[in-house]
Amino acid sequence: MTTKSAPSEILTQALSRQGLWPDAEIALAVPAVASPVHRGVAHHCYRVTEAGKASLFCKVPADDQEDLMTASAAAAMATLAGENNVAPLVAWFDPESAILATDWLEGAWRYARVEDLRQPACLQTIIARLQALHEATPTDGIVRHDPAARLKRQDGMLRALPVDRPPNYDWLADQVVRAIEALAPGQGAAVPCHLGSIASNIMLGPNGALLLVDFDQAALSEPLHDFGILLTEAFDFEDEWTDALSPLFGAKTAEAVHRARLWGLIDDFTWGQWGLICHGRAQRTEIEYFKYASWRFMRATLTAGDWSFERRLRQV
Repeated sequence: MTTKSAPSEILTQALSRQGLWPDAEIALAVPAVASPVHRGVAHHCYRVTEAGKASLFCKVPADDQEDLMTASAAAAMATLAGENNVAPLVAWFDPESAILATDWLEGAWRYARVEDLRQPACLQTIIARLQALHEATPTDGIVRHDPAARLKRQDGMLRALPVDRPPNYDWLADQVVRAIEALAPGQGAAVPCHLGSIASNIMLGPNGALLLVDFDQAALSEPLHDFGILLTEAFDFEDEWTDALSPLFGAKTAEAVHRARLWGLIDDFTWGQWGLICHGRAQRTEIEYFKYASWRFMRATLTAGDWSFERRLRQV
């Protein structure tokens, strides 16, 4: 993939390769934000429209993100999700540019906010969408999530950059390793997971419609990995986690909460690493990567420093 052309030019070239719309109108669809909302950062996002035809939502990978995700695996999972009514349908994927095109969501759609996730009806619908994805049969190209490998790879990237890490970075990394090791024995069969169910990756539409978007980190893992990311975003208190998971896990709810909390910790820390890597590369200084990383590290510190952390490690 070339990095010399403007993103819109790369998109125009991909449209040509697909044999599509030589006279299409291309407009920026999502401004990049990471403060602390994480939206539209890994890609330049465009709406592509031609008169008389349905619009497409096209994602052009940003130059500073290419080694932080695997576009083909993300496309495979997005395709699976679309086919199972969990996400917008994938129109095409261009391997040369790694551009993914999906159906444009017409009508009154918006990104969810954290307060939406806390509403019982919305939360139940999100969980139902995740369960539908978990029950789907994996297809070729979908990879298995390896939290230890991601942590190690991003740690190496981070240490090679001229950026200050949090004072407790090494201690926090050690706690995350302990969490990964504690979770490993209890994992069952790995299933397709979104691994990105933060508010800005959940689209709310007319008449209660809800779809998931952004499958950049999606992979095979255990369902509680997904639920841990979602509930870390939505709730602060233990009883809220228990109420959310008890309909799914019954007598095993306490263990499920422990596992989900540990997955939330791992997710926060690795996204904190990601934020500092992007900050250290200094390619898009208008995006508040450092602020985003600080938020994620702070939340990870609260989880790892809580008195119940040691109990969670022993009861998963």
